[in-house]
Amino acid sequence: MYRRLFMGSLLAAWGAMIPACGKQPVPAAPPTKAFVREAFKFDYPASWTIDEKDMEYDPDHRFSIDASDGAFVRFAIYDPKLDPSKALALMVTAHEKNMPGASKSEFKQWGKYAGAGVTLQGKVRSVVKSTVRLFTFNDSKRTFAVTEYVSDDEKQQLTPGFQVVEKSFQVNK
Repeated sequence: MYRRLFMGSLLAAWGAMIPACGKQPVPAAPPTKAFVREAFKFDYPASWTIDEKDMEYDPDHRFSIDASDGAFVRFAIYDPKLDPSKALALMVTAHEKNMPGASKSEFKQWGKYAGAGVTLQGKVRSVVKSTVRLFTFNDSKRTFAVTEYVSDDEKQQLTPGFQVVEKSFQVNK
């Protein structure tokens, strides 16, 4: 009798666990704040901070959002329109210096916008395994350049925040 009860309980427990096997929890989208400027707007995780102390900080043209001590999203907005492919090539060259031997993969869409993008994966300064996503696109007057940087150790945790920024980014007309 005891054996039958034990086996029944064990089988019930296994049955409850089977649907969850192999699935990893997907982090929920974090609470957000809005960053609104005349030319664009987007949401970002409320726990992230705009780096207003950066010497190059200009909320309409150049700024970063710090996701952690090392991870960030950086925006550069250029009023003269630039060729997105040429701007991207310059960005890639600069990052490859810090990530020798990094793997590269191209992408053409960031949020709602078509443009030119490259993902670099490798070790920054031969030490920290990281992912850098670089993307450029034009609207009718400007060029937008986006850099996302995250160490592989923080990637799973911070990806939902990067997605919030990407999916909510909108150029104002």
